[in-house]
Amino acid sequence: MDNIKVRCEQSFYKEIYQFSDTKTKQTIVFDETTRSIWLKKYLNVYDIRVFEYLKEHPNPHIPGILTYWETNEQLIVIEEYITGQTLEQLLEENSLSEKRKHRLLIDLCDGMAFLHSAVPPIIHRDIKSGNVMITNDGVLKIVDYDAAKIFRQNSERDTRLIGTYGNAAPEQYGFAQSDARTDIYAIGVLIREMFPDEQVYQEIVRKATEFHPRDRYQNIDELKNAVNQIRTSGSQETAKPAARGKEWDLDASESITARNNLSKRSWIPPGFRGTNPWQKLVAGLGYAVLLFLTLALHTEGESSVLWTWCVRLCFLTICLAVIDLLTDYTGIYRNAPLIRHPYFIVRVTGYILGVIRIIIFHIVFFAIILQQFG
Repeated sequence: MDNIKVRCEQSFYKEIYQFSDTKTKQTIVFDETTRSIWLKKYLNVYDIRVFEYLKEHPNPHIPGILTYWETNEQLIVIEEYITGQTLEQLLEENSLSEKRKHRLLIDLCDGMAFLHSAVPPIIHRDIKSGNVMITNDGVLKIVDYDAAKIFRQNSERDTRLIGTYGNAAPEQYGFAQSDARTDIYAIGVLIREMFPDEQVYQEIVRKATEFHPRDRYQNIDELKNAVNQIRTSGSQETAKPAARGKEWDLDASESITARNNLSKRSWIPPGFRGTNPWQKLVAGLGYAVLLFLTLALHTEGESSVLWTWCVRLCFLTICLAVIDLLTDYTGIYRNAPLIRHPYFIVRVTGYILGVIRIIIFHIVFFAIILQQFG
């Protein structure tokens, strides 16, 4: 009897369109009983407890779940059909103001706080601009729960390596179990994409994307507070002094000092920006070895001191430029071709071509100097 009831329910949803550009099968369906439109998804990898919780606990930043059922080792989900654009599309169009992006970031934090406050917490594990949608009414929705899972307290590492390369935290590659700090890492990567030229946000990015989870923000509220602090500082700086008198002068000066401190910290060399002492020790030894190799270089048979020092400086600047490329230290290579491509092989090719360009540029540059002054 139950099977007949389920089959009858499934027959209510008439498929009217199938998407061809999604990683999982998705169709638009028409519910003939309520005369409404829904999204039907066929999932091969899933945690059914996630959808059970989302169905029973609706949230404005999460697509509503109407129903779901398992069949042939698949989970079929009928969920809210969202009309709008992804954050990725809006960022490509450059149609969002800084204020609007900040508001969306706060909404994202609120949505993630809802997921992480579930008992046990729900970890999304694939936060990226393509999985954040803005409805035509301006509401942010966190979509795509294929990779989402329920947090297991005593698990040492994830059983499946799921996520988007470039956005996924290190623990998603088998280093440890995913938890709320895994999503915080991905949000940090997203903030870098949203605010590429805003230096004050880069300190948040740095802390959110630390290699070890213990060095990141420990929960979404900490991250949200850091984001709100930036916005508060910015609004205080642009306020009129006459409106608040001495009180404004005190608050604004503290805000400006805080932002200056963020900017100064962001220029700390790679390897020293975290709190892990072993990471700092390895970085210190690495820089010491680099300096030793630089000073050890000599040109046999050449009497010109200028030639020797040009070779040394060329070697040193090439190494530092490669470090900058690999760590995104200054951000000047952030928009280089292929570096941000979604496919791993293309990104690796982009980094290799970037290193080659760096080497060629420096060799040509120092060759010109030697020609002029040698």
